Amino acid sequence: QVYNLSPVTEKLFGKYYSWEEASSACPSGWRLPTAAEFDALGTSAPDLMVQVSFLDKEMWTYWPGMTPTNAKGFNAIPAGYLDRSKIDTDSVSGYGHYAAYWTSDTEGDLACYRYIQEDNPLVQKGLGSKTSLALSVRCVR
Repeated sequence: QVYNLSPVTEKLFGKYYSWEEASSACPSGWRLPTAAEFDALGTSAPDLMVQVSFLDKEMWTYWPGMTPTNAKGFNAIPAGYLDRSKIDTDSVSGYGHYAAYWTSDTEGDLACYRYIQEDNPLVQKGLGSKTSLALSVRCVR
């Protein structure tokens, strides 16, 4: 089931999708980017981050020496992620500190994703459960 925090926060942060849900979430003519397409944006996290405020609090404020430039026009915001494998939890982890996006690539039972974390100026690579990890989605043509 696609998860969102609330109708209010959904407009800013979007929804959280398992890889299986994300694979069919893009509108007709759009799709998840491959890992290579995502990597073509570059490795600089600030180039993908946008300065944004929520409830009068500026997001991405914990990045020492880094300023979000959004030079690539990606508009990454720290929406966090969900780990549905944890019992009795639908709470978001990493909210305000972490942004993660699915790619279409897989490695066996795992799916590839890219993430931005507050303590690293580089875009990171990750592998996660196709069913229990829920991340943000960006679609490409």
